[in-house]
Amino acid sequence: RYSSRQPYPHEDIKPLIRSAFQAFGPERMIWGGLGATMKEHEEYRKLFEHHFDFATGSERERIMGLNAKVLYGF
Repeated sequence: RYSSRQPYPHEDIKPLIRSAFQAFGPERMIWGGLGATMKEHEEYRKLFEHHFDFATGSERERIMGLNAKVLYGF
């Protein structure tokens, strides 16, 4: 499911996430972990906030939904 070799919160992928962020920028990223239930959604949201703690609030908003809104024309 994940490319991590460590249990939640998958600390070993944090450098990979930051590298992708630096290479592509927040305007070219979309977070895909919404979850099938509200409980899963909350867990994925916490995971997102943990891994993107270096990004500004507006950058996280872009990745969490604004980029998809523009891309899919919503």
